[in-house]
Amino acid sequence: MEWIDKTVDDCSHIYSDGRNVPSLFETDEDKIKALNLLAITALEANVVLLMEVAMTTHFHCVVAGSQKNRWLFKREMDRKLEVRRSWLGVKTRINVRKDDISTENELKDKIMYDFRNPVAAGYGRMPWHYVGGPGDIFFSDHIARISSGRPIRDLRVTERRALFHTRIELPAGWTYWPNGLIVPDCYIDYQRLERLFKSPKGMMAFLYQSKEKEAKEDAICAREFILDMGEKELRHEAKRLSRSLFGEEYVARLSDKERINIAQRMWASRSTFSVSALSRATHLDKHLLEMILLPQS
Repeated sequence: MEWIDKTVDDCSHIYSDGRNVPSLFETDEDKIKALNLLAITALEANVVLLMEVAMTTHFHCVVAGSQKNRWLFKREMDRKLEVRRSWLGVKTRINVRKDDISTENELKDKIMYDFRNPVAAGYGRMPWHYVGGPGDIFFSDHIARISSGRPIRDLRVTERRALFHTRIELPAGWTYWPNGLIVPDCYIDYQRLERLFKSPKGMMAFLYQSKEKEAKEDAICAREFILDMGEKELRHEAKRLSRSLFGEEYVARLSDKERINIAQRMWASRSTFSVSALSRATHLDKHLLEMILLPQS
């Protein structure tokens, strides 16, 4: 019987741009706050989380809900990260992307890409041990995990606001652990996750991803940010590299060799944008860049 990859029309991969951010969620406490932020924002936007991970410089998550509510979640995370960026004194804007998912296999790939993100970045234990992720969310005793937490409803209003940084009323059944983390099983749709992967065997099969698939997902994320990047941002990036690599504020003052170095770095790390836009940002001839950057037939 031929396998049919079913259509999905209610899910998006939503993630932030961590390329030029020195640190966003540095400590374990920061990562816990980031996960709580995702949970509370999902509640506000009326979407359901299927996966989440908070890295040092960015976050990833997969959400399910109406198109309107997924856009609302994306917009609110963009706004809230802008507040954090300002508070941290980070100069580069932290953009948030929303990429819609079209099939069940794509959904499984995105979920597992997020779940594996810490391991791919060098984390030395299994992904369910990572403090900035959902923990043991696949095929576990969810009721026991939820029950192991303290009921949020037992907190006084002032305590709840101080701990979770929100004024909205959280669901009566939600619990939290002593480290302040809202138990992920309270808000992640683990039932849909388990239906999707069908069994622990199926989940473990998806846990392994080839380097090629990992690289492809990385490239997709980088490319989508570039598709949103206007020429002003490209010029800003070229200027940033000019300062950091050569100590020069103005790209036009660099030698041809130095500007080519910058162009190659931008092209390699950003996956795709027009050569014309890159030539204007780096003050290099378009045809010269085409010869250097584009494969010759």
